[in-house]
Amino acid sequence: MTPDHPAPGGEPGPAVHGLPDEAAAPGPVTNIGVLAHHIGPVVHQEVRRREVLDATDLPRDALLLAPYVDVDEWSEALATGTAFLAPGGTSGVMLVVARRGCGSSTFVRRLCAENTSGTMAILDLEPDWDSPSVSRLPLEPQRIYILELKDPATDLPSSGFLDRLAVFGEQLVGHDSRLIVTFTEQLWESVDGWQRLQVPTVRLCAAPDPQQLVEEHLRARKRPAAIVYVRTAVARALLRGMNAVEATRAVETVIRQWGSAPTGLEQQAAVPWLPALAGLRRSSVPHPEHEFDQDLASRIESALGDWRIELDRLFSEAGPGPGGSSLSLRLRCLLVSLVVHRSAPAHTIDQDALALETALVRASPGGSYGEPTVATLFAGQGLRSRLTALSAQVDPYDQVVFDRPGYTEAVLVYVWDNFPQIRSTLLDWLVRLPVRDRTGADPAARALAELILRHKDIDRLDESRRIAVAAGRITLLTEVTGRILADEHMRRGVWQLMTSWAKSQTGPGQAVIDICRPVLLAPESRSGDRRLAMTRLRHLAQHAENGLRERLLALLDDLAAEERTLPLLVSEVDTWLTRDRPGHLGTLSLLALLTVRQEGGSEPWLLSTPAPLPEHLLTRGLAELLGNFRDHPEAVPRTAGWLQPVPEGNALDRVLGCLAAGLSASAEADPSMHLMSALTDADSDPGRLRDLLFQRMLGGTPQGGHPEWGDRPAVQPVPDQPVYGP
Repeated sequence: MTPDHPAPGGEPGPAVHGLPDEAAAPGPVTNIGVLAHHIGPVVHQEVRRREVLDATDLPRDALLLAPYVDVDEWSEALATGTAFLAPGGTSGVMLVVARRGCGSSTFVRRLCAENTSGTMAILDLEPDWDSPSVSRLPLEPQRIYILELKDPATDLPSSGFLDRLAVFGEQLVGHDSRLIVTFTEQLWESVDGWQRLQVPTVRLCAAPDPQQLVEEHLRARKRPAAIVYVRTAVARALLRGMNAVEATRAVETVIRQWGSAPTGLEQQAAVPWLPALAGLRRSSVPHPEHEFDQDLASRIESALGDWRIELDRLFSEAGPGPGGSSLSLRLRCLLVSLVVHRSAPAHTIDQDALALETALVRASPGGSYGEPTVATLFAGQGLRSRLTALSAQVDPYDQVVFDRPGYTEAVLVYVWDNFPQIRSTLLDWLVRLPVRDRTGADPAARALAELILRHKDIDRLDESRRIAVAAGRITLLTEVTGRILADEHMRRGVWQLMTSWAKSQTGPGQAVIDICRPVLLAPESRSGDRRLAMTRLRHLAQHAENGLRERLLALLDDLAAEERTLPLLVSEVDTWLTRDRPGHLGTLSLLALLTVRQEGGSEPWLLSTPAPLPEHLLTRGLAELLGNFRDHPEAVPRTAGWLQPVPEGNALDRVLGCLAAGLSASAEADPSMHLMSALTDADSDPGRLRDLLFQRMLGGTPQGGHPEWGDRPAVQPVPDQPVYGP
């Protein structure tokens, strides 16, 4: 890490806009590039030229309410972590090496929530890098940073990184901050044996008891009446041995079956319930008794077992015959099509099944199977009887319904797990499924997302991207990625993948915009996710042209229309003008902000009180925007629109002053001439605004005239009289 040097005399320098005031309380989210060093009692801050990692605030109350199960084998790690976080500690960095699926994320977050004061902000760092780098880590006072490293492609540590991390820990201690870094066992192998006395290292190998974890999650999800169904002998046996991730997935399976139960048990069992706060006991209010549903119990047990027994029978090697039950290739393809569609016209399911069969045959040259022909189809079993044999319901109008919650997902997972040779073919078939019903959800998107989520396989999402771009299925890619982004265990991998998509000039830029749109606009989105979305848009803006640029600007216009998302645009303009970052997205953000008016009036929001941006920054931004008006065709009309509706008075005087200063700072006259022409065309009193702006520019230019307009004397306004006249 490059050390900062204090100003001579130890006095803090002038405040830099965009950096926190020295007396300000720490904010909930930080990605400000700031290095802080104690100089006696004074904290001196300087802008870092290298971006630090984005960080998301983790609310303490939410961490304490999250389902948690104590693990006896964690006691030593818990004691070490508690001592590490204690006030007055001498270690700034702690390392956690954990087996995948053992619940290390929950362990670390709960540890921080329970053992730090409420004045300490808990921040989750987003390791958006190509390789670990200490210089990318933030350093601010009163922070608990959590950094989870899992990806072998980008997070592989070196001994040099760990050595620098140990030195960085000393700086953290000086700022009363701490950093906890977690590594998977796979990543740690490359540096196994590294140790430093001042850097405690703990290991987590055991996962929480899956039975207890499932029950805790069911209570947290307000399904306490479902607990009895996971306590049957069969359910217990199926849960036994699951790690934390598998147990969490089992919870979703139970809830899905519970929700599909026709008896309305959830309404019977609904009781007021609140999760326990830290240190408080749960209410012992008994749940209403209800009759045990044996059919529901069987469905939950089958779902937890992934229907392995039945699927082993259907996909066995034995061919169909007397007493046989193995499916032929044609019936297997029909079953796969059936579980993807679930509900569709019979001919649609059959058509897509034949497409899958054809694709498999073509992927197996020289095999014993031939492509389906009209003759072979006519010689075989009829469609209705084939569908019925697979337990599908077919009405008199040939509409098929296959309603077996959980079973449909299990079939796809079984095929994927047991026949790895067909994965690429199956993926290609799913992506290229035609969209017939534009009003309904895309069944291929749901199926793809379920497969990728089940296996936590981010590489398959990237492979889907490649196929979707080639097939023109960007909408499918957007929906699949959005579904996977909602998964807490995969969101980081998705954001990293979207970074590479956004940076690539041949990447799916439209998909990046469409995925970021709901993240940015949804009221329930987390502030950290909005920041990550803006980062991806920043990468995309550096090469976005034509239609893609217009689509990006349209999204920013939508953000400008919402009061709660305006700070995102202001922050982007501020970042562009005060820090060392490309200004492509900042310029587009300023264009979007030019359309915003103050509530209940026509005055520009950018000139409201308090000002979203200091006037000198706004002036500089307008100067750069208008100076590059050929690259931004919206610059002149939007600037004219920014000025045109403002009524005469102090507001108009401020707008004219801001624009005049910006235009006068330009080395060319073209921006001024184009803007004045636009003002002449737009104004109801042709020439009025143009002349006022011209007078202000001449009066406000220190040299008495525009650089390209000669040495004409400046027009001085009459004292105590506004420049726009009586």
